[in-house]
Amino acid sequence: PRDPKHPLHVRINDTLGLWLEPIGFSAFGAFFLFVVIVTSYVYKRGGETTFGKDSESPTDGYDF
Repeated sequence: PRDPKHPLHVRINDTLGLWLEPIGFSAFGAFFLFVVIVTSYVYKRGGETTFGKDSESPTDGYDF
């Protein structure tokens, strides 16, 4: 059973093959976790975003 054309056991011994997929999926999940956290924060504030402005500050005519 030591025929080189038909190996019985194949092992991936390179770092890129072992770690690229888990790191990619982790980054993808972290991005969506960030989106969910920001969305829930905005939703809990009532959908109002002030972008650093005080909510009692006078309006300048623009409805952002």
